[in-house]
Amino acid sequence: MTGFGYLNGVWAPLDRLHISPLDRGFLFGDGVYEVIRVRNRRPFRLEAHLERLEASARGILLNPGKSREEVRDLVFRLLEQAPASGEALVYIQVTRGVQFPRSHAFPPPDTPPTWFLAVWPFEGYPEEIYTRGVNIALFPEVRWRWVHLKTVQLLPNVLAKEEARRKGAFEGVFVTPDGLLVEGSSSTLFAVRDGAVLTTPSSTPVLPGITRKVVEEACRGLGIPLREAPLRKEDFPRYDEMFLASTTAHVVPVVAVEGESVGKGKPGPVTREILKRVLAIYFAETG
Repeated sequence: MTGFGYLNGVWAPLDRLHISPLDRGFLFGDGVYEVIRVRNRRPFRLEAHLERLEASARGILLNPGKSREEVRDLVFRLLEQAPASGEALVYIQVTRGVQFPRSHAFPPPDTPPTWFLAVWPFEGYPEEIYTRGVNIALFPEVRWRWVHLKTVQLLPNVLAKEEARRKGAFEGVFVTPDGLLVEGSSSTLFAVRDGAVLTTPSSTPVLPGITRKVVEEACRGLGIPLREAPLRKEDFPRYDEMFLASTTAHVVPVVAVEGESVGKGKPGPVTREILKRVLAIYFAETG
């Protein structure tokens, strides 16, 4: 196993770090997390990720026990173990800690939270997903309503991703009973219609994506209109283009939904321009 990590004060290769089976993150999914893309040991949008981590912790009434400055210092100390050049991912997870005996109720307030950080090399995705585009599969929206919190309760997301894999698709997208396309299992969904970019309203239960904000910046820089609007299953044949956005993949063109072509069935010009601008922002901030 490659990668290096931090666990409650211990720094070591990942295969030498061990967590208690009584940790509430393991027993209940009682924790929050972030994934940060890194290039040349420079984390992309670190402050936005740390801000979202804090918001997620507040949302589940979790006292993380560390200030943002302390967490930032841990990240940069961790990055000393990353390759001096190239790509990597930083993972941060904080849980409500170890509790015995097991109980649904919160442990005593003085229970130390569990802090886990890790860094490992990241090779990115095959170039063909950007040049040829991807197919997405649909999966029933079965998640809880607090999906705006980035918690480790990810079983529905795991099942959606697996459903997509079994269908030969790149991503599973959640769809509500009334046909609303919400977001991917690990991505934000966008559509392009008549030159404008559309994405699910932030008032809908969706994760406030970091890359979603980068896409918004890219659209402003390119003069492309972007607005929040419901994306519906019955409308996708009328979309000119669709794409996904995420921390690990940046912007990925969607050329088919459940095997049915979107637009001309190939990456469209608006998506290509947004991808180019998002990459320019990423490279400028990571050196």
